[in-house]
Amino acid sequence: MRLERLPRLTIILALAALLLGVQSASAQLRIVGSISGTVQDPTGAVVPKAHVVLKDTKTGITRETTSTDVGTFLFSDLAVGVYEVTVAAPGFKSETLSNVSVSTSQTTDVRVNLELGATSETVLITGGESQTLETTSQLVASTLASKTLNELPLGNRGNALALARLAPGASPPTGGAGVAGAGTGDTRYNNLPGGAVNVTVDGINDASNGFKSGGTVFFMTVPVRLGALEEVSVETGGLGADSGAQSGANIKFTTRRGGNQYHGSFFYEPQSERFNANSWSRNAQGLSRVFNRTQNYGGNIGGPLVPFGSWKQKLFFFADFERAYSPLFVARTIKVLTPAALAGNYTYVVNGTTNQLATVNVLTIAASKGARTTLDPVAQAILAITIRYRQTRRRFPALI
Repeated sequence: MRLERLPRLTIILALAALLLGVQSASAQLRIVGSISGTVQDPTGAVVPKAHVVLKDTKTGITRETTSTDVGTFLFSDLAVGVYEVTVAAPGFKSETLSNVSVSTSQTTDVRVNLELGATSETVLITGGESQTLETTSQLVASTLASKTLNELPLGNRGNALALARLAPGASPPTGGAGVAGAGTGDTRYNNLPGGAVNVTVDGINDASNGFKSGGTVFFMTVPVRLGALEEVSVETGGLGADSGAQSGANIKFTTRRGGNQYHGSFFYEPQSERFNANSWSRNAQGLSRVFNRTQNYGGNIGGPLVPFGSWKQKLFFFADFERAYSPLFVARTIKVLTPAALAGNYTYVVNGTTNQLATVNVLTIAASKGARTTLDPVAQAILAITIRYRQTRRRFPALI
């Protein structure tokens, strides 16, 4: 009977794996873009059957296509980055558009105007002729590229979500944001409910769906460090099927990828109270600066996974590591008894006066009342510790 149950068990396991695979696929949004274009001659007429070559400037990988009868071409499913488009047709000079940028879920429209001449001649257009107006889709998105991400100031390298507030329609433009459970923000877009925001990293949900029922999801369950970010895209309208149709506003974080050349960087950002002046009040009390230090350090590297052979142009990697080390010491104020106080002598202001002082020995008063004047052993141990602390503080002020 056990052998008879094996096929049935195999079928059940296969169905379960298939269902899990479908769920994971549906939960992941597309993080690719496209390049579309039109090839024209000097008179504005379309040029059919033109040879179009697309080159990824980071990896060197190329793709080829031919313009249609109406002179159009399309490259879909492109990773975020910068590309180079080269168009060639008989009787025309070859034309190359460089620095054609591709962003997440967006289509970059280009227009290639060929000039009459030999195919061996090449016209290089730096920066491309990308249109400012999106004509291919109705998606309303605001994108911050890696250069902008590196130059904008932030409170810390793990607060990249704050950059999403720069998109139009964000309200309020300031507020708390961070890791789930450690402080959330209430930023919304176009007056949509707080639960209408969806945060993803490389297409994977990065916010708990449990907060979507009337709450806010302007936070990241797993924060992304700045060194690993390629771009941040905020979609606030016209979301299509490739955006998952899961929310009213999508915040998409896209991480960096490796190329055909090795590149890396390292940083170290120390913060210390030694770089700052002491406060007036602590100076007046003879106290040193409060211990407050943070060390941000890390680095990244990317390039071909196999540095030789044909695989050098096929497999790439990128790795990033960052850490914020903040040793914490709580500043404490300890009252230390003077030798006179240890002997039982206490000085006080005479009642009804403001400048007349009197001294009395409380141990003598206690003895006259029949009370015990010997200190409790626990109290004696505490007083001994405070005395040693005071002596150490005087000898080594920088260590306390």
